[in-house]
Amino acid sequence: MSLRVVVVVSTKTGTGRALGDKFCASGCGAFGGSVDFCLVDCADFVHTVLLHPRAPPCVASGSTTTPDCSSTFSSTSPSPSTSTSTSTPTPTSTPVETSGVSLEVPRSLSSDASRGDFYVFMISTVGAGQPPDSGRALFSFLSQQVEGANSSCASTSLQSGCDQPTVSSSATTAPSVLQRHKVLQHLQYCVFAIGNSTYPPAQFCAAGRKLDHMLFTLGGQRIYRLGIGDTAKDVDSAFISWLKPVLISLTKSCEALLQNNSQDEVTATEVSDDEEQGTTESSGTHDIEDSASPNVMITPSQKRVLTKEGYTVIGTHSAGKQCRWTKNALRGRGLCYKYTFYGIKSHQCMEFTPALACANKCIFCWRHHNNPVGTEWIWKVDDPAMLVEQGIQAHRDMVKPLKGVPDIVMSRYEEAFNVRHCALSLVGEPIMYPRINEFISILHSKGISTFMVTNAQMPDALQALQPVTQLYLSIDAARRETLQAIDQPLFPDFWERYLACIDIVANKKQRTVFRLTVVKEWNMDPPADYAALVKRGKPHFVEIKGATYCGGKYNPLSLANIPWHDEVLAFAKQIETELGGEYELVSEHMHSCCVLLAHKSLKRMPSCVWRTHLITPTSQRQTTQLPCRNGQNSTQPLEHVVSPH
Repeated sequence: MSLRVVVVVSTKTGTGRALGDKFCASGCGAFGGSVDFCLVDCADFVHTVLLHPRAPPCVASGSTTTPDCSSTFSSTSPSPSTSTSTSTPTPTSTPVETSGVSLEVPRSLSSDASRGDFYVFMISTVGAGQPPDSGRALFSFLSQQVEGANSSCASTSLQSGCDQPTVSSSATTAPSVLQRHKVLQHLQYCVFAIGNSTYPPAQFCAAGRKLDHMLFTLGGQRIYRLGIGDTAKDVDSAFISWLKPVLISLTKSCEALLQNNSQDEVTATEVSDDEEQGTTESSGTHDIEDSASPNVMITPSQKRVLTKEGYTVIGTHSAGKQCRWTKNALRGRGLCYKYTFYGIKSHQCMEFTPALACANKCIFCWRHHNNPVGTEWIWKVDDPAMLVEQGIQAHRDMVKPLKGVPDIVMSRYEEAFNVRHCALSLVGEPIMYPRINEFISILHSKGISTFMVTNAQMPDALQALQPVTQLYLSIDAARRETLQAIDQPLFPDFWERYLACIDIVANKKQRTVFRLTVVKEWNMDPPADYAALVKRGKPHFVEIKGATYCGGKYNPLSLANIPWHDEVLAFAKQIETELGGEYELVSEHMHSCCVLLAHKSLKRMPSCVWRTHLITPTSQRQTTQLPCRNGQNSTQPLEHVVSPH
């Protein structure tokens, strides 16, 4: 089987073309002629790959026949190469000339030989976040396919018992519904987006980001994560930083393909910089177990990266990490906002996640996206009792070395070995873990309170979740387009899932919180829009927190996007005003750049004392009644008490 890399450029001149040439030259040098490289433009890609007569049929939602795909572009593409003929498509545009690079035409994705093709897209952004003219036909085709997938998903309603209209949200049925629309399931690709940061953030590299999202939604398999190049800065340096790990990933994918060419399908998954890939047993260290067993979520190379960043990886899909507020508390230098708002002692708080994988790639995430991504659980499932025991032990092991730290408060040091709280918000999507309810029950049986954060993308799992001490929903945007830009969700029906989770929270009989992470120029949508979501979900609390800047090669944010506490406070007051007295601003934590709004039902009259703090009892059998937003009573897993602010 011959292997080749097809570099698809959106322009035949300019930065995209130059970077395409550089990629081909670097690839030829790295592979020494064992892999062919060719450079084509988007129009060639449309004709030779997407519109090939043997390509997977482009069936619209609800259709049982295959439409004439070539006619799709008759009114959208300015290029004469987009013929409306139903005969075998032939590229009318001349392939781009590249010195020393093979110009062999790419193969159809439906061809068995296409298993040896990899596609690298160099996509520029022009105007208000649009692709160049030569890329319009490609974007038109992919947009129609994604819309068809969304239409099918939206037809599946959520039976949650909510009094709001039902919407598409099933985490278990969506993958099967979308399977019919995965017309690019054999496409192995990566994207380098080119833009100019002087444009508004929502438009910066928008075309490349959208292409990456659409290809993934339609079944494409990423060989490496999205690259970002800023022409207003040093785009060449950003490209070189992205190029090296891409070539490493390509090398390992090609090696795996040659070793396993007898298999029906080889999947190239998105990995971190030096991640090894493969789906079958090979010599040396394995990243994934034998195909007869469930896959392991965290590969050895990912584990090395996470360990270097301070994580303690537990089992095959979980991790713990020591929060800096734990160290601060032990040295008498203050406690985090959870103590100010809810009475949680930082040195007795265990940061943990039972699922490192996530269904979002939020631009403000300060975990550097070194964790896996996914929309459903496909991995081995570890025992929850083991995770709890090893998680507690990991917390204690991270505390022990602090005994000799200057200014340590020994009374707190001794208390720290007795874990009283677990923050399930470290990284990933904890609600994905199939045995999450057992995990929570074990924690509660040990008198450990639980705060769980979910990204509002898995309504079925949220509906089935048993009560935790406090349930958080990440409300990162008030509008669909903002949510897509800032969270970069993997689900095509992300907005419907988002609203479904809000409706479910409105009927959860436990303490609930909406967490708003504020990023300037990205998600500071009109306060009235956020207030509408709060009124719909009726949480007990609304936390409004400024994003934390973490840098990173591919992070589109700068310090200019990180709000000051005064800006967060002002935004919170605007939302409070829009809520019309239902919620009041009750506390703030300046060092965490966080503000708390609470529902008026938590205010004791006539003393005007707010009930927000928790007391951890010795047994989960002790409960108390918490006023529900819907006028009923709900049982609180742990006792809450009056606490002034």
